[in-house]
Amino acid sequence: MSDAMVEKKVDEVFCSSCGAIIKKEAEICPKCGVRQNKPNNVPKTDSKNGFAIASMVIGICGIVFSWLYFGTISGIVGLILGIIGLKSEKKGMAIAGIILNSLSFILAIILIIVLVGVIVATGTTSIFNWFK
Repeated sequence: MSDAMVEKKVDEVFCSSCGAIIKKEAEICPKCGVRQNKPNNVPKTDSKNGFAIASMVIGICGIVFSWLYFGTISGIVGLILGIIGLKSEKKGMAIAGIILNSLSFILAIILIIVLVGVIVATGTTSIFNWFK
């Protein structure tokens, strides 16, 4: 039987150099001696890593700018990104983002409650009247 009539089986591949039929597991072609490229050994990039990083950055910004009430919106967005980021390789960043965004959200809510309390207690809505 000639080589042209031989078909490869499920556990076989063609050599990347000479085209000979070899086993999938073979690192080197037994016919030509060329090392085979293993696509399975290529590290995969995780598309969810960006969500974990974004969650942590938004959490830091939410803490820093919570006095601008930025923490309410950023806290919710950052929490969602952090939860999605938990499926990534960077679980630590996702967890840090979740914690920071939770704190920024809570801090912003506390500041809103204090502001409403001051407005009700003073009977004024003008922030400039507070400093007279």
